[in-house]
Amino acid sequence: MPADHLTPAQRKKIPRWARQAALSSDGVVYLPSLLAGNSTEVFLCAGFDRTPILFDGRHGYYPAEWIAREFPEAAKAAENVARRVRECFQADEAGRESD
Repeated sequence: MPADHLTPAQRKKIPRWARQAALSSDGVVYLPSLLAGNSTEVFLCAGFDRTPILFDGRHGYYPAEWIAREFPEAAKAAENVARRVRECFQADEAGRESD
């Protein structure tokens, strides 16, 4: 079931690391491998493609555009989450500028 359609109770069952994302200074949104499916498969595919991976402890985060391209079943969710991450960071920056 896509993360967009989870109830609040279902979302709480997802580990904290899997509910996090990152935005790089060059505008790339990084998402957890869980969004694309099997973490090992995602890791191996990213290595084969020489895709950059961000690590936080033992969890890998992958570029949203790469996830959308390589895992079509996760494309819509990756695009939606990436859009939300960018909106969140833009809102945060706008708030800082007005202070």
